[in-house]
Amino acid sequence: MQGSEEYLKELDDAVDALISLANEARSKGFDVALRVESEKANTLPERVVALFGYPDIGERISYWLSKGLGKRELAFKIADEILAGDISLDLGPAEKAELAVRVGLSIMTGATVSAPVEGINKVVIR
Repeated sequence: MQGSEEYLKELDDAVDALISLANEARSKGFDVALRVESEKANTLPERVVALFGYPDIGERISYWLSKGLGKRELAFKIADEILAGDISLDLGPAEKAELAVRVGLSIMTGATVSAPVEGINKVVIR
């Protein structure tokens, strides 16, 4: 196990160095963005926060994962919490519904595919 931990640390350090190099290159102003857009995220909660930008949602995901919830149950639990207002978000009902669907889908896919962000055009409440 020690060897794999060292290997993962080396990979993590290499990613950090590459992000730093990319940010240095971006800071020269030849690109529209001055910083690398992709966030480094190793865990499901970190990936969801990187996708949607709500740290409170990541904290709730971590909490429910620590309680042993599986992906499907977790996806519905977090979506319910978003819709019920249990997670503090300054969003209207339609925006909460859209976020709940997107976050739930991202949990089901491990937040490793673009479907939650690009695959859903819009959620409308009728």
